[in-house]
Amino acid sequence: MQPIVACGTSDGKNLFKDHFGAAPYFYLYKINVQGFEFIEEIENISRADSENEEPGGKLKAKNISSLLKSKSANVLVSHQMGPHLAKISKDFVPIISRELDIDAALNSVREKLHLVEREWRKGENQKYLVLEESS
Repeated sequence: MQPIVACGTSDGKNLFKDHFGAAPYFYLYKINVQGFEFIEEIENISRADSENEEPGGKLKAKNISSLLKSKSANVLVSHQMGPHLAKISKDFVPIISRELDIDAALNSVREKLHLVEREWRKGENQKYLVLEESS
C-alpha cells in the first residue's frame, strides 16, 4: 500500500473542524515511515452544491469519494467525519485525528502506519481509526 492521504482543510495548516466533506479544500500527501510529502491542493467543489443537496448528502459524498479515488487517495484524515463514515470505509481508511495541526496529524498517521495498513488489507471490512493528540 502506498498511502495517499487526503486532509480536509480551510487554511492548509489545520484540519477543518467540521466534518470532512464540508472542508473547502483537500490537501493530498504521500506518506511513509520516514515522513510525508505534499502532493496537491484540491478545491472541494461539491461543497458549493450542498445547498441543493438532498438530505443526508449522499450525492456530495459520492462526488467527493470519486474525486479522491481519481487522485489515488486511500486514507482520509479529518477532525470529524460525517454521516457516511461507514460507506466511505469501503474505499478509504478514514482517520479521525484529535490533532488539528496537519503536520502533527500526519506525524501521528506516520507513527501508526502499521495500523493504517492493517485496516487497508481488510478491504471492504475496514473500520475507521481514531488517533489521539500526542503528548
